[in-house]
Amino acid sequence: MKLWTRSAMQLSACRYDRHGGLLTVSFRNGDRFEVPVEALLDSSNAASWDHLRIGETQEVLEIPVADGIAEIPWDRIRCVADPVYRQHLANQAVRSARRIAGRLRQLRREMGLTQEAVARSAGVARVTISRLESGQLPPTYQTLVRVLAAMGKSVSDLARDEDAVPVSGGAQRRPRSGAAHR
Repeated sequence: MKLWTRSAMQLSACRYDRHGGLLTVSFRNGDRFEVPVEALLDSSNAASWDHLRIGETQEVLEIPVADGIAEIPWDRIRCVADPVYRQHLANQAVRSARRIAGRLRQLRREMGLTQEAVARSAGVARVTISRLESGQLPPTYQTLVRVLAAMGKSVSDLARDEDAVPVSGGAQRRPRSGAAHR
């Protein structure tokens, strides 16, 4: 099992091959990936890939774009290029779904409600509640909110400190500053 240490999250080098449209990215732990630029930014044509740089924290790539700087975080690169990291995220999602399932069941029981009563109030089938509580059905946000509201609860009632899981983000933009780009 691979450990996701700090060095696996920090970029050490990046190079753009304009002829192949590939970005070669290396991490401090020695991992190296070639990634098609269009897999990282929707507007790859507007990006100045020749002027990309590693951000100050070594956790993002910074690419000048027409309206500022696009930041591509380390985890976005790994999601696209690293099948081991993708599997790690999938495993995390399964564990998270199980925690949510258990917590939904716990909240319903604490409220003294049956699956049928929650389903009726939420406007879903009883089998949906059963599948949500068993982890067989990953909930959409909308369904989760409706089911929790039917129990007089909110999404924040699902969270407990030991359940906290970092959330991965995509490319983000920030306004262009006066700093030069290399």
